[in-house]
Amino acid sequence: MYDKIAVRNFSNGQYDESLCALRAAYRINPLPRFLYNSARAHQMAARPKEAVEMYTRFLKVAPLDHPDREDAARHRVDQRKLLRCPDGSVMPETDICPAQLCFDGSPKPQGGACPPGPEKRPVYKQWWFWTTIAGVAVGATVTGLAVGLSNRPQSSAIPDGVSIYSPTF
Repeated sequence: MYDKIAVRNFSNGQYDESLCALRAAYRINPLPRFLYNSARAHQMAARPKEAVEMYTRFLKVAPLDHPDREDAARHRVDQRKLLRCPDGSVMPETDICPAQLCFDGSPKPQGGACPPGPEKRPVYKQWWFWTTIAGVAVGATVTGLAVGLSNRPQSSAIPDGVSIYSPTF
């Protein structure tokens, strides 16, 4: 009964009335075709967001061999192209525009202000900075000692002007 009312209202361009009848029909008998027809009614009423939601629900519950599956998938893609972010860009699959995300990827709260991000510490307070400084200092010291000790002239163990007695037998 409700499905006939929905078809009549849809044919007359009364999409909201058709949707009411389709919801009632779906509550009584949850057939995938009622979801598909609801999506079409939203599409005809120029409500792409609701149409995409209904096409998605239809595609989740409809059997793989349902005759409207291909049309639903195609209509869903077409309706998604109509969804826009406030900046005019196409709405991503996540349904969250990049401008509505905080630095960590979470959605912005209702007030519109993201919580403060992680505190940025100066470079000289980072552990890796002082580790690098220590590594450079040790490397410079070892290099300096190696160069300094290798260029030193070889000296004899006996200083000049000292005579050595060597007995002969």
